[in-house]
Amino acid sequence: MAHINAEPFANVEAGFAYFESFTNLERQAGAARTPLRLDRMRRLLAAFDNPERAFRAIHLAGSKGKGSTATFVARILMHAGFRVGLYTSPHLRDYRERITIGGRAAEDARLLVAFNAIRRHVEATYPSARSYPNEPNSERAEQASDPDSAERPTTFELLTLLAFVMFRESGCDWAVIETGLGGRLDATNVLEPVASVITRIEREHTEYLGEEIEEIAAEKAGIIKRGVPVFVSDQTAEAREVILRHAASVQAPVFELSDALEALEVEITPAGTTVRIAFIGRRELVATLRLIGRIQAQNAALAVLLTRSVLPDLTDDAVTNGIAEAWLPARGELLDTTPAAMLDGAHTPASVAAVAREFAELFRSGRTLVFGAVRGKDYEAMAEALSPLFDHVIIARPGTFKPSDLDEIAETFRRFHHKVELRAEPETAWDQARSYGQPILVTGSFYLVAEIYGVLDRKHT
Repeated sequence: MAHINAEPFANVEAGFAYFESFTNLERQAGAARTPLRLDRMRRLLAAFDNPERAFRAIHLAGSKGKGSTATFVARILMHAGFRVGLYTSPHLRDYRERITIGGRAAEDARLLVAFNAIRRHVEATYPSARSYPNEPNSERAEQASDPDSAERPTTFELLTLLAFVMFRESGCDWAVIETGLGGRLDATNVLEPVASVITRIEREHTEYLGEEIEEIAAEKAGIIKRGVPVFVSDQTAEAREVILRHAASVQAPVFELSDALEALEVEITPAGTTVRIAFIGRRELVATLRLIGRIQAQNAALAVLLTRSVLPDLTDDAVTNGIAEAWLPARGELLDTTPAAMLDGAHTPASVAAVAREFAELFRSGRTLVFGAVRGKDYEAMAEALSPLFDHVIIARPGTFKPSDLDEIAETFRRFHHKVELRAEPETAWDQARSYGQPILVTGSFYLVAEIYGVLDRKHT
């Protein structure tokens, strides 16, 4: 039996490493060893006096745009004078990115208190759990015979508990919460939110959510609660039908962005995305978003529709300043490098195609692509969409967090492009891309973008 290790964590990094020693579904390819379920999460929350009930929540699911939409919503609420927590994923450099309060990472001192309290509870509740330190995401040979293996919380469940505790302890009025995987059985789906949001649904995480758009939409729609309004971005006909049917079954009012908009005009420049948003019966708003892309204009408009609906007295200044200030890394992020470069974590065929088209609008000729994707993605559809827009294609490994089939990706791209190079190491890929002297797009995976951040950090120190 593992003893309860009372030695406090030395720093926040040690706390996150402890969380990582549990089953981390973000790392896994294929079926989860620890299945998605909500009873574990509810027990964790009950042990901490249900921190999720201490604030008003906005809950978001979707395949594309939920992180950006969540950030727009949070910034609008902040400009309205509220103390706001924001929980997003994945992170790119540091787990602290996932949990922010008032636009800043949670304080390390507060995090350490929460980490130690959570650890004491976990080690007391699950006696067979190994004591810290563990190898992050280590294989657990004993799981087959260990009665606690399916009961121990996952990394994401512990992170979600941490976020909720931090938001309560920091006195947040509102929390804007992004699902991690799917919706129906996601650890965040213990909330009773003021409103739910479903952003664009695409084919993703099929090993968990199903092969068809209808199956995936059903999982995302699982966040819709009885009588709670749901705000919905533009969807395919298949996804929309599923969402509307589920909302009707729980008598949840539906507000579709397409029905509310009178006009959405977009101009993309290297300085950002200038939008004119006009809702039927409301005064129009004009703002320049720091986030680049037409999808960001849609996300901003959805955030405006939601916040104006739940807070009817919201001022136009709060809305305009909120969406203009919102920023997340690796969402159409232009770097001040020579040559120019854009980083975007898009990882589905539709999203990478949209990013590439907008990159081609900004840079009319002479473009280089650095691409990496984790196993299980639709390489062929992405290769077909991207290849015509680039003079050079360089395939790189998106880190080691998840496996990647580099040779298969390179061969797939070679069916559509005659200048495909495999440069496995991200630093080598970056240097090769720069050698061509053309604007560079890095896309296909948030993990690849994180690797490029690391390369840039090393080169600038």
